Amino acid sequence: MVMADARVPDLGALEMTVMEQVWAVGSAVTARDIHDHLKGGRARAYTTVMTTMDRLHKKQLLTRTKSGLAWLYEARLTRDGFERAVAQSLAEHIVDEHGEVG
Repeated sequence: MVMADARVPDLGALEMTVMEQVWAVGSAVTARDIHDHLKGGRARAYTTVMTTMDRLHKKQLLTRTKSGLAWLYEARLTRDGFERAVAQSLAEHIVDEHGEVG
């Protein structure tokens, strides 16, 4: 699972929370599944979760396939893969801004 763009998009707090839930489930999920998992914490409207998952799809962090009336979402990267991509992106940004050391 490799992202097309080497740069990892910045994630907001809710986007990161949704990704954490997708990783925790470990298989294809719907926005309803994630919404139901989030009910225990800070209440979010179902449409907010749905919009957030659509944004994560557009940022190429989730894939989706149609299943009846709903979309099934899956993470494009494992959590470890995502963390490595974030570290790589940060390192590349630092080199771009400040040049090579040595």
